[in-house]
Amino acid sequence: TEFTLQHASVRGPSSSCEITGKVSVVTARVENTEDVWNRSRQFASCDDDADADAEVMDDSLEEIESRGNDSSISSVTMSTVVPDIPRRPKNAKFTDYASSGLDIDLCVAIDFTSSNGNPREPGTLHFSMEGMMNDYEEAIKAIGTTISKYSLSKRFPVWGFGAKYDGMVRHIFQCGNAPEANGVEGVLDAYRSVFESDFIMSGPT
Repeated sequence: TEFTLQHASVRGPSSSCEITGKVSVVTARVENTEDVWNRSRQFASCDDDADADAEVMDDSLEEIESRGNDSSISSVTMSTVVPDIPRRPKNAKFTDYASSGLDIDLCVAIDFTSSNGNPREPGTLHFSMEGMMNDYEEAIKAIGTTISKYSLSKRFPVWGFGAKYDGMVRHIFQCGNAPEANGVEGVLDAYRSVFESDFIMSGPT
């Protein structure tokens, strides 16, 4: 008796009684014998579960059986369509998070140590004049404008460090009158308000 079963390649593990993957094709080349009949039925169903796959195999084999003792070789081809195996999610991009409602906030900390140079001298990091932004202001503007697009509250805390008040170095202090600044312009206003106070830059770091 000649009997062969060939499976198309499938993805993922499979148990002995089920076919997994997107589409599986089974081709059987059988003779009309009782042994082949029993083996085919066992392959088509698991634990006598008369599912759709078994019915397809039954219909095909009954056609062969109806030929009686005809010993000629017949070919039966069966296709089984089963649910696709879920694909692994792709690596998410920043735009995927942003479009899903990601909320990003900004916390600003500004260095007021004397390593920045005298803010009254041109060319130093804190030096500013009307109509011109200094290096800190440009950084706050560029970064803050970008991040604020993804912030729901647009309320940003602003801290300073390295300044002396009443002879004492402040390692962290609030810039501005409010705990949080309103938007990027509020951050810039909080930063500029420090220069209106009587602070002194601490020693170089």
